[in-house]
Amino acid sequence: MAELYGPACIGSNRDDPYIVKEFLVNVVLPDECEEGLGSVQLVADKLHSPDPCWCEQIRNDPNSPGCGYIYWWGNLTSSVEAVYHGCRWEFRVLAFSDIQGGACPENYKEVGVGSYNNLTPQNYCTIVHGMRFGSGCVKIGNDLFCNTTCANKHEEGHIQRLREHLLQAAEDLATMDCFMPMEITCQDSGTLHCELAENRRAWYIQYEVERAFTEAMRAARSDELYAYGYALDCFLAVAHAICDYASENNWPSCADSNF
Repeated sequence: MAELYGPACIGSNRDDPYIVKEFLVNVVLPDECEEGLGSVQLVADKLHSPDPCWCEQIRNDPNSPGCGYIYWWGNLTSSVEAVYHGCRWEFRVLAFSDIQGGACPENYKEVGVGSYNNLTPQNYCTIVHGMRFGSGCVKIGNDLFCNTTCANKHEEGHIQRLREHLLQAAEDLATMDCFMPMEITCQDSGTLHCELAENRRAWYIQYEVERAFTEAMRAARSDELYAYGYALDCFLAVAHAICDYASENNWPSCADSNF
């Protein structure tokens, strides 16, 4: 049994089966319970390589750029732990999901340093323009052109954005009613043990956690502007290398093609 000293609990002038208050100042916790502070952590964990089946799906999706993606990998896992602090149970919440994603090089033709075979005098200006001012995943006719290093960087941008959304979501969740500390009262047996407190709140907390993860992922996946900006230096370097290659081969300048 862990004996703690703290402020008296209101109405605790008798011994209870789970939490015993002696002289209104000593609190003896059950062995299964511990002292601590509440917190909320939402974590986008390890990144797993893209699934070829998902790559094929986005290649055939007219609403997807088609060069890469991020999504869940496995199920969202969450835990809810009630910890004792000042005659209340506070809730320590940890939720995480592995993320799957990255570039899908089977979906596009590689262009960039060391990969000039897919360039022609007719297509290179469109590709350069798309890397400078577009998504970096450039469609010409039925073909996609991209650079794998930059595509991976682009997807890293989505993941970074996801983590930012999750940090904000954790702050927002901590202010919701179901995450607020639970007062311990001797008249309510459901507040007299950490496991009982957890059971009372767990469903509501886990529901809100799953909702927050889903909204954060949706927002992060759709923020193409942020992801492109995250990878912009990479795309600009590739565009510069392509222009140098075109110049060395005396191809018409992009200015001649209205770019």
